[in-house]
Amino acid sequence: YRLHHLPQREYSNCSLLSEMFNELLCLLILLSFFQSLAESVQVRLESRVSLLRYFFALVLSLLY
Repeated sequence: YRLHHLPQREYSNCSLLSEMFNELLCLLILLSFFQSLAESVQVRLESRVSLLRYFFALVLSLLY
């Protein structure tokens, strides 16, 4: 009876560890994505501002 329940407990611990690992991996991916996004924004700030102005002008012309 004990030997039957031992692997199940180990499996639950492993699944918990894998879930934590997956969450950490997602957090790392998000952090790297935001870091690269911030770097690209820092590099091309002026072009992004002009693109945003164009986009807002387009949206306003579509709305009104």
